Amino acid sequence: MSSHPYADERIADYLEKNGYHPRSNKHGAALCDFFLDDLLYTSNMLCQAGKEGNVVYRRDYVVGKGTQLEWNVDLVLGSPVTKPLAVPQEREIIEGEPKEIWMAVDAKSVMTEHGKARRNRQRDLNSFASIMKHHYPRSVVGGMMLVNIADRFKSPLRPEVTNHADIDRLVEETVQLFREIPRNRKEDDMNIDGVAVIVVDHTNIPRDKTRLVSGFPAPQAGDLTHYRLFLNLMKEAFEHRFKSSLGT
Repeated sequence: MSSHPYADERIADYLEKNGYHPRSNKHGAALCDFFLDDLLYTSNMLCQAGKEGNVVYRRDYVVGKGTQLEWNVDLVLGSPVTKPLAVPQEREIIEGEPKEIWMAVDAKSVMTEHGKARRNRQRDLNSFASIMKHHYPRSVVGGMMLVNIADRFKSPLRPEVTNHADIDRLVEETVQLFREIPRNRKEDDMNIDGVAVIVVDHTNIPRDKTRLVSGFPAPQAGDLTHYRLFLNLMKEAFEHRFKSSLGT
C-alpha cells in the first residue's frame, strides 16, 4: 500500500471489516468518501478552494427533485449556497448545501449474478450521466464500479452460498462492458466523463479475507477504467472547467 491509501486499496479493507449487503449503500458511500479524500490529496486547487469555503460537498444529494429526471447522487461537489465561516481541518472541505453542481459521482457494484447485474449497472451509469448533464451541462460526472471476482459469495438475502463458475471470464467481460461505455469528448456532450472498475475478491463470509485484485482481468495501469487514471481524469476535468469559479 502506498503512503497515501487510495480508495481502491481502502475499499477492500472496508468490505472485509463491514461486509456487503445488497440493500444497503454503505459500501458505496464509503467508496465515495475515499474518492473525495483522494481528490483532495491530488488536487491542490480543490484543496485550497475547500479551505477557503469556495466549494462544498454533499452526500446523497437529489438532483431534479420532483421531476421525471430525478436522481439521488452518492456524492456531489459544487459552489456553496452560503459560504461557510470556517472549514474543519480534518478534511479541508465542508459538507454543505450546493448552489450549483460541479462534480457528481455514483458508486455501483456487481458482486454476484454478474451476467444480469452488469447490464443493469451499465444502464444506470448511462442514465446517471444523461440526467446530470441535463440539469448541469458543465458538470464532471463519474461512476465507480465494484466488481467481485470471488468464486463464491454469501448473500445475506439467501441461505446458501452462490458459486461463481468461470468467474475470471465473467469479470473480464464485465470490465470490457464498462470500458466501452461512451465517454465525454467535449464539455457539453451528454456522456459520462469517467468510469472506474475496482475488482475485489470478497466472499462476504465472516473471517474470510478480502483483497484488492491488481492482476488481470482487473484493469491495468493506463487502462481507461483503472482507478488511478479515473481519478486523474476527474481531477483534470474539474480543474479545467471550474478553475475560474474556485476562486484560487
